[in-house]
Amino acid sequence: MVQVLCGGASEGSTFPLELPGTTSVSELRTMLHQLVGINPCNQILEGFKVPVEDSTMITPELLPESRTLSLNAHASVPYENYFER
Repeated sequence: MVQVLCGGASEGSTFPLELPGTTSVSELRTMLHQLVGINPCNQILEGFKVPVEDSTMITPELLPESRTLSLNAHASVPYENYFER
């Protein structure tokens, strides 16, 4: 069982996810997209003990003791400010 904290600690909500033993980070991102609507490419997943790739298989050794990961979204650049960057 993995807990996922969405939206940051102050306003976020936590929900449990039961992950099969052969779940990759990419598959977790797909599950989260279906649950909360954040596209996988916009997800920021934090809390792993080491840096992970989408192809990394999620194992207990990669998770913190709390087994809690944080999910946030990349902020998009407003169209009107795009060319000012």
